[in-house]
Amino acid sequence: MWEDILRALFRGRTGRPEMTDAEWFDRVKASYPLGLDTKPRLPAFPDEQLQKRTVGTFGEDALVQAFQFYTSVRDILKVHNIVLHRKDRICDFGCGLGRISRFFVRDVGIDNIVGLDVEQSFIDLCNSAFRAGRFYRTSPFPPSPLSDASVRLIVAYSVFSHLSEQAFNAWLAEFHRILQPGGAVAFTTRHRTFLDYCRSLNRPLTTYQQSLGSMFNDFDEARRRYDAGEFVFSAAKGITGGGSMDGSFYGEAFVPMQYARRAALQNGFGEVVPIDPHGRVDQQTFVAFKPLQELRQDEPAHDLRTTACGIGGCVPQPSELREGNIT
Repeated sequence: MWEDILRALFRGRTGRPEMTDAEWFDRVKASYPLGLDTKPRLPAFPDEQLQKRTVGTFGEDALVQAFQFYTSVRDILKVHNIVLHRKDRICDFGCGLGRISRFFVRDVGIDNIVGLDVEQSFIDLCNSAFRAGRFYRTSPFPPSPLSDASVRLIVAYSVFSHLSEQAFNAWLAEFHRILQPGGAVAFTTRHRTFLDYCRSLNRPLTTYQQSLGSMFNDFDEARRRYDAGEFVFSAAKGITGGGSMDGSFYGEAFVPMQYARRAALQNGFGEVVPIDPHGRVDQQTFVAFKPLQELRQDEPAHDLRTTACGIGGCVPQPSELREGNIT
């Protein structure tokens, strides 16, 4: 009963009913494949063959993966007193086909989502589907074309699962630059259990599985390094992404918690929180928080837990992006 009363009050203040997670997922699913011109407007989807080639699945299955990541990130942000508002800006790093971006339309609207990717074809596709012109091609290494302190949240699903150690650290530093104080970055990486899966591929079904099963000469050594807190990466033949994603920075990456915390601290972040590593999301997920105040070298990270509720700040328009860096 109280839930119905609260919803009625919310409807009276805003003119629209509050939407549950299940209702939001159904709304996004109903927009497949042509999109919806309702409020909020939802973008169209790419063709199913392209979805399958890019993310390994298509349609509702692909949406379920994205929705699980979306709800996991949103829930951990709420625990840390971060609630997204309509004037906040979100950056989808490694946006691909835009499947993560479309769920955050609920929180900030379609015009406050920007995307970055190394593949121009993905950028063209997202700009066409989202009809906002705020997706930009970037190089494999920073800088990005985004301004200092211009976004509240960065999401990177299945991106740091593939980037080299050099690229990982370079982009963490760049994320610190473009995040507002009190903002956060949520990213995934390969979990230790994926090492066990790859080692078990004695009779792989695909060429990719065969490459995964042979990407390390010694899987025991790879696990030892991971357990010791080292960054583990392979760009063996068959596991690079092709096209713009070559072996100089792209492969299979395993980032243990110890390394993620150390790298985040070195790049100016405070607390780093893992998200249900055996729960909703199919990869190991971390959220790193940018402190409201700059980190002092002698100040421990656990004292810098952000309490950024209500911080939105000014949202830069596309003309405020760093001049000359947009390709």
